Amino acid sequence: MPILNLCLTIVFILFAYISLAHTNELLTTPLGNSLLIFISLLWFARAAMQPLYFKLKHWGSIAFFLLFISGGALYGVPLL
Repeated sequence: MPILNLCLTIVFILFAYISLAHTNELLTTPLGNSLLIFISLLWFARAAMQPLYFKLKHWGSIAFFLLFISGGALYGVPLL
């Protein structure tokens, strides 16, 4: 499990770098738009998994659920 967490951390750092360093390309190219869709769907899928595994009974679980929904929206809204 620690290796999976490390790999996910690297993926999220890569997403952050691409988002900040290549904003124009994300917004104006088909490849960038596809990447935005993928990242947005990833965050929404993670939000959908939150209630299944953590039941939204604790305030921390609710906070993570809202964070994941926000992440999906932040990557999805530029596509509109």
